[in-house]
Amino acid sequence: MKVFLVAAALLMTITGRTYSQTPVGADGMWVTLGLGLAQPNTDYGLGASCNFAKKQNIYRLGLASEAALTLGNNPSHYRYVLNAGVGRRAFGRYFMLTQFVGPALVYAVNRTSILSGDGEYQDHFERKWTPGLAADAQFFVKPLGFILPEVGIGVDLFANINFVQSFYGFRLSLLFHNTL
Repeated sequence: MKVFLVAAALLMTITGRTYSQTPVGADGMWVTLGLGLAQPNTDYGLGASCNFAKKQNIYRLGLASEAALTLGNNPSHYRYVLNAGVGRRAFGRYFMLTQFVGPALVYAVNRTSILSGDGEYQDHFERKWTPGLAADAQFFVKPLGFILPEVGIGVDLFANINFVQSFYGFRLSLLFHNTL
């Protein structure tokens, strides 16, 4: 898994250097909202980010939540992630491509059931805070760019390397550009 994370980070950096030569254009801001999957445990997750462009750099503040959901039960584990990042973007009337790298703070909870002395199962929660390194690459298309250039759909690829459990995955996301 660590080899995959390193390879993904290198790929994001290499592709970022290729497309980041495109002029950024006007300053702006955008919001993304997404649903997706995270590995290595096939966790379902939600993610949101607020992004700002200032000259050649872009800045990101993101919040995500992933959990191993089961029917009729509490999740066996879940995590909340707060991350910030600096990156580059390329965009046109009908697309936007971005990449970010930056620090993250991860709050992870693992739930296990322990058999007590009276024969009943009790939930035990192990909670941990850990710093991490987050990387994101986003690709959005704006199919109605000629009418609604502020709205798009796309994919957000993400990875987080931390001390508790590193993870990676994707989200299908909505883009709302210059909405704030």
